[in-house]
Amino acid sequence: MSLQGDDVSLRLIAGQTDRAAEQGDFTHILDAVESGADGALLTLQHYILGGELVQNPGQARKTSEKIARTFFAQPDSKLAGTFASVLSSSLAWTGRMSEQTALEVFVSLLFGMLISDDAVESELGMNLIREGVKKKKEFRRVICGRGGLLGRSALILTPSTSSSLNMITPLHAQLNVIELLIDLAKGKVSIWDTSDSESLLDALQLNIEEEKDNDKDDDENDEDRLNDNIKSLLLLLDSKGLKKKNQISNNERKEFEDRIRIAEERTRIVEEEKRKAEEGERKAEEEKRVAQQLVILLETGKKEAEERARIAEEKATRLQIEKETQFQNLIHQPGWSVITLNQWTELAKEMKKPFGKDEQENKQIEERVEEICELIRDTFKDKEDERGRKNSIQGGIAEAFIFIFTQWPLDKIMKVHSKAFLYLTYPSNIQIKLLLFEKKPFASLLRLLDHTNRYVVDDAIASIINIILGGTNITEISEPHPHYTAMDELGGFDKIFELFNRNLSKYTRDSSAICIGRFFRAQEIPDLVMRQEIIQHLKTLANGQEGIEKNVAKYTLKGLSQNAVNRVEIEKDGFVVPL
Repeated sequence: MSLQGDDVSLRLIAGQTDRAAEQGDFTHILDAVESGADGALLTLQHYILGGELVQNPGQARKTSEKIARTFFAQPDSKLAGTFASVLSSSLAWTGRMSEQTALEVFVSLLFGMLISDDAVESELGMNLIREGVKKKKEFRRVICGRGGLLGRSALILTPSTSSSLNMITPLHAQLNVIELLIDLAKGKVSIWDTSDSESLLDALQLNIEEEKDNDKDDDENDEDRLNDNIKSLLLLLDSKGLKKKNQISNNERKEFEDRIRIAEERTRIVEEEKRKAEEGERKAEEEKRVAQQLVILLETGKKEAEERARIAEEKATRLQIEKETQFQNLIHQPGWSVITLNQWTELAKEMKKPFGKDEQENKQIEERVEEICELIRDTFKDKEDERGRKNSIQGGIAEAFIFIFTQWPLDKIMKVHSKAFLYLTYPSNIQIKLLLFEKKPFASLLRLLDHTNRYVVDDAIASIINIILGGTNITEISEPHPHYTAMDELGGFDKIFELFNRNLSKYTRDSSAICIGRFFRAQEIPDLVMRQEIIQHLKTLANGQEGIEKNVAKYTLKGLSQNAVNRVEIEKDGFVVPL
């Protein structure tokens, strides 16, 4: 707000101070002072000097209150004198400032001039005080009273290297103070305040003792003059009955020093608290700035993260579309020559996806696996594709089937799954069969023997026979089968014999007997019932019509006969062991 605006009640030009202002105008002026408007104090001072407050005590009180409160809230220390001037004028014109208060104000102001750094101003202050003492008895009384010139002088004259007042009072001012005190001492000292007089005498005595302890340079004339004047003042006071003490006791010295120390400590504490407050404000501002920067960074980071997430999502969607396109192309364009190892790996990953709680997603997994199984069927059925089968197994297809046969519910495993695995085992060479055995498929295939679908069971037992054929062909007929231990550890022989006894079909019964017979090559079938029934069934097949079953049964019996116990069972009823 500024008083340079259009509001005429706040602008004073020549002659306006002589006219009475309206009540509303003055209230406006006070509001302007309180809000810190430019020129408001000057306008108020002109108004007060016009004498308007004399006729309005209520307005005078309000003015004093406004000025004081505004001053307390005023951060600019340079305006302190102006505020004091306006407040004094306000109180004086309304008759609310007593003569005692006015004189004390005079003493305070003139003493401030007396100890000024400006030598001319200091001398002027000294002369004005002299004149006041000579011409006005009441002024002399205030000067000599409590809190007047005596007590103030004692403070600035007390020698202490840590005394802030003594340190900032220039030497010329101290000389002027002593001269004034000498003038006062020439008059009546009986009106001097006792307490301030004692403080002054102590300060003067301390100065004398301080001089004894310090070495002086020859050119320090002002200091010498100050000390001489102090001595003269002490002699004068002594002659007036204010006895100076020859020596200040240690207790008194300590008391003075303690008072100074306490005052300095209070000042230090205030300064320290002020410094801490300023430091706290600075830290608070810094923390606020850092917090604001952090908010900006977080917001920026959030936007960047959202953008990265959007880009990643778009990329994932694009890759998924590309992957799906490649998969569909692969599914609908089968052939061993076009399916690479990496492609088999991706297909195996699709097959290994576990079921979750979402039925729709589970359905999609089932459909995808079925499509892959159809691809395997189209790729390997009736084809001796060693390279293709090897790539598929190394790419994880066999392990994917083992995962399905082990983890999927049996009712979700279909013929298309078991048949696709069977196509990996046949037609294939010994290396493929051994490669499949290394994947440890027996446990998963044994689980399929419990399936309710007979065709799934057929595929499972056929796959076992095809896989163990690799071990059969790499060892001599007189040696135990190399895969025997792997099946025995799983309790697989009992499982297969159970299937034999279920008699689901001629195929499962024949295959179960051949499977057990192959595993027990050159080894005794320890279970008597199993030994008798399996060997008898194989003998029946060997005596049957010409065909694959007849030849396989003969070869299996030949392997069993390598064990003496088995051989006895085989030769019962005059059966001749095949050559």
